[in-house]
Amino acid sequence: MRGHGLITKADLQQYKAVWRQPIQADWNGYRVYTAPPPSSGGIGLVQLLKMKADLAPDFKDVTLNSAQYVHLIAEIEKRVFADRAQYLGDPDFYKVPIAQLPDDTYLAKRASEVNPNTPSDTKSVQPGLGTSMPEKAETTHFSVVDK
Repeated sequence: MRGHGLITKADLQQYKAVWRQPIQADWNGYRVYTAPPPSSGGIGLVQLLKMKADLAPDFKDVTLNSAQYVHLIAEIEKRVFADRAQYLGDPDFYKVPIAQLPDDTYLAKRASEVNPNTPSDTKSVQPGLGTSMPEKAETTHFSVVDK
């Protein structure tokens, strides 16, 4: 352990890759495939895209990166992050609600919470499934993508 790291040669020799099914979603005429848990980015991306589509009327005639555009995206992202912080983790150690989080009905409800004119207090934006799922202690993972 030349660099005094925590990962040993034995750890690397015993490591086994785990295949997980990609998150799949239909959005804007496309089939989106993205990273599954333990990555939180895949479900977060699907949530963001679908909520933005649900709020399309509020984005109409809004200039990209204008204050109004940033406000709307920030409001969506607050909800994505609240869900991420509460529900996402390593499925080897934690039951992740993979089917519920990208669900169209669920996300339409989350999008309806966005006030297009007034920022919500970040502390008031809660996870949306309504069940308490405590976050587990630290997990590290690698995502490998190859042909």
